[in-house]
Amino acid sequence: MSIIIPESKIPTRINASANLIRRFKKTINCIRDSTTKTTDFVILGTDGLSRDKNKFKISSSFYGSYKEVWNLQNSNNFVLVKIYFHLYNIDLEELIALHCDLDSNPATAKHKYKIHPHLHVKCAKYDFISKAHFSLCLLDHKITISKLENLENMYKSFFDLVNYELIR
Repeated sequence: MSIIIPESKIPTRINASANLIRRFKKTINCIRDSTTKTTDFVILGTDGLSRDKNKFKISSSFYGSYKEVWNLQNSNNFVLVKIYFHLYNIDLEELIALHCDLDSNPATAKHKYKIHPHLHVKCAKYDFISKAHFSLCLLDHKITISKLENLENMYKSFFDLVNYELIR
């Protein structure tokens, strides 16, 4: 199951990504990263003000980063391979990360947890906890990753939860 968009929809996808992360702050935008190879494209969240172009300020206490990676599938279509969101404290120490690795290797034991949205707890005292993949969609993962809209809705819900529990 792959999530695919035609090249003509890249600007629409960049706008949709921006709308997704604006759940945190209305001034956050998305850009197409020009540092990647031309056969792929990467969407980055930015506020244009932060010390790091790949991060954006969410509040006086938090920064975030957002990244989508799309690989060229054929001459006109791109396939989504990753969506990453990271939450940092004001000192840019990573706290949590929400990942979806659609290009996860099916031959690995962690594939069933990595292929759909999963949480990393980065501020954990023990390193093995920060490397664990806590799946957020164990029961409906096939539905979640079947369409871009479903995956986006899952991220919206997670962003709303982060806003409610941590940011505001």
